Amino acid sequence: MNVCWHLMLLFYAKILEAVNLTYSISVGRIKELIITAGGENIAPIAIENAIKEELPCLSNVILLGDKMKFLSCFLSFKVELDMEKDNIPTDKLATSAVAWCKSVGSSAATVSQIISEPPDHRILDAIQLGIDKANEKAISRAARVQKWTILPQDLSQPTGEIGPTLKLKRFYINKKYQDAIERIYPCKK
Repeated sequence: MNVCWHLMLLFYAKILEAVNLTYSISVGRIKELIITAGGENIAPIAIENAIKEELPCLSNVILLGDKMKFLSCFLSFKVELDMEKDNIPTDKLATSAVAWCKSVGSSAATVSQIISEPPDHRILDAIQLGIDKANEKAISRAARVQKWTILPQDLSQPTGEIGPTLKLKRFYINKKYQDAIERIYPCKK
C-alpha cells in the first residue's frame, strides 16, 4: 500500500497494524482506544480477540482500564438465547461452552453454577490460564490484563449492551456494571 492510502485510512480514524510490512489490517477505531494512567494508548479489540482465541467458551470480552493503572476485563460465556423473549441470553451455557467446561473437569451447565458461591475453581483456574496465554502475546506490560470478572449474563441487543451494528456500547456497559468496576478498581482515581 502506498503512503497516501495509509494516511487516508488514518484520517478515517482507523488504527493500523503492519502485517509482514506488505499490507495493513484495521485492528480498531481511535475512539475505542484505552489510555492508561501511564499514558499508553491501547486498542482493546486486539487484546479482546487474543483472549477469545485462548478461551473459546467466551462470547464477549470487554477490556477496561481507561485512565487506570492496569487493564482488566469483563468476560461473558456463550449461552443459549431465549427465542420466545426477543433473543435475550439465558443462563444456560451453549453446547460449545459446556464442552469446554467438561474439558477442564467441570460439570457446570449454567453461568450461575460457575459464578455461584463457592465458584467453580476448575473453570476459574482455566480462565486464568487462558488470560495468561493471551498476556504472553501482549505488545507491552501495560497491555496485559491483570484482573477479570465473569458477567452474570451475555451481552445482547435486546439488553442494550450491543448496538444495531453489533458494536459494543462500552459506555453503557461501564454504567450498567459500575459496581463490578468499583470492585476491580477500589481506589478509582
